[in-house]
Amino acid sequence: LGSQRVSKMTSSELKEELLNWADPNSEYIDFVAFANEMISKTVKIKTAEWYQNSLNSFISFIKKGRIDVKEINVRILEEYKKSLVEKKIVIEKKDKKTGKILSRVERYMEPGTINNYVRGLRSLFNKARRHFNNEDLDIIKIPYNPFDKITIPQYRRKRKNLSIEDLVRIRDNEYTTGRANMARDIFMIM
Repeated sequence: LGSQRVSKMTSSELKEELLNWADPNSEYIDFVAFANEMISKTVKIKTAEWYQNSLNSFISFIKKGRIDVKEINVRILEEYKKSLVEKKIVIEKKDKKTGKILSRVERYMEPGTINNYVRGLRSLFNKARRHFNNEDLDIIKIPYNPFDKITIPQYRRKRKNLSIEDLVRIRDNEYTTGRANMARDIFMIM
């Protein structure tokens, strides 16, 4: 362990460290179990959902329920990103009363979606590094960060501006109901 490291440890910490080193499973860190634990402790519901979606997407790609932290490397992350770019998603619109499918559209994932998945995974990985590494005692169980070596697609917001012609058409149109005319006037004020 090194004299500098041992000098900073209490006897109980030293005992725990030695017992961990003696355990054959001590080097295996189950990323999925850790991530699920972190998700369950996340207070903000939307953040927890974001983490869960990112983790589920990665598990679906890896096709395993347990993932060792050492398996998450640059090559795997590049393959994961590539699979997300090539993946088609299905969007269905259903009738609220009958549940019948009204329309079905297949399209590729947007860069913003890929960005969200990879950033969520990176956040969970960084939490694992902070949890398992103790730089004060020179205990580094996860020494690398593969996310430093990959590029995460940038999210570019789609412009949703109306053209000048559309604005003029809305402004000059006379609607049949007073309510629609009032909605037009409020829209023009905004």
